[in-house]
Amino acid sequence: MTNTLQLAHLALLVPCLSTPGNPLDTLWNAVVQVESHGDLNPKTNDRDSRGIVQIRVKTVIDCNRIAKLAGDVRRWTLDDRLSVEKSCEMFGVYLGFYGARYCKRYKVGRVPFEVLARIWNGGPDGWRKQTTDDYWAKVRKELERG
Repeated sequence: MTNTLQLAHLALLVPCLSTPGNPLDTLWNAVVQVESHGDLNPKTNDRDSRGIVQIRVKTVIDCNRIAKLAGDVRRWTLDDRLSVEKSCEMFGVYLGFYGARYCKRYKVGRVPFEVLARIWNGGPDGWRKQTTDDYWAKVRKELERG
């Protein structure tokens, strides 16, 4: 499997758990290892981030905005960050939305895992931020471990 997602996959905005063949599974597993090593409530220095993939308050708010724009009835609470299933839904919605935006902006049909990981770490334009380079290196290392 290549480390990219097709635009068609991003547009689905589906949760990545229990979906055989979903390319987000691979990225999800790597991000889980980097963010928490699978711990649902890891100890961190960031008081704003919670859960298995360290979701911030502003990410929950943004996911609810994205879902509303898409006509999706799902909404998430801050407590949902401690649910693996709900966290994975937010992960898919957030990266689906901003990954599709990246594809549209650059007129490409695929978005590299690097771009998605850096968006997850640095926000909608995180793929451009030098501060997300180290994060991507950690995620890439996990992807290579497979």
